[in-house]
Amino acid sequence: SARGSTRGSARARLSEVSERSERSERSISCDGTPTRGGRLWREVELLGEIGSGACGIVYRARLPKSHISSSPRGLPDEQVAVKVMPLQPDTADDLKREIRVLRKCKCDHIVGYRDAFMREHEGRSALWVVMEYCTGGSALDAMRRQGSPLAEDQISCICSG
Repeated sequence: SARGSTRGSARARLSEVSERSERSERSISCDGTPTRGGRLWREVELLGEIGSGACGIVYRARLPKSHISSSPRGLPDEQVAVKVMPLQPDTADDLKREIRVLRKCKCDHIVGYRDAFMREHEGRSALWVVMEYCTGGSALDAMRRQGSPLAEDQISCICSG
């Protein structure tokens, strides 16, 4: 059917992002310094839902303990945020573009990108985007908690890291 072929083309476009990530785990920081990523994030364990939106559900996650303890590099027990998004033909190109930008930029003022890949979730193929986990939430979350826009000193604190 036409719908099936559209879903297939979305899967192909999103798979291209995942394959590029496998071929080249190098990215560039905002100051031009090369950085290294890792395919190890593809084994993350979801710990619990932290939010949902129109595109998918965001979970708190971490690497399995076996990956951390058996690593010769002594990987940190880092928690991450994983956005799990079912394949949507109408958003595939936007997601691909966003991942390309995130992959290239490492900056203290932008949530850190770890990996993106295709993986089953609840019986469906989905795009998993692994990002740095921010315990305090977003600036929007902070504004919602206090019920007003951020003051200049709060914005200054966010921007200074």
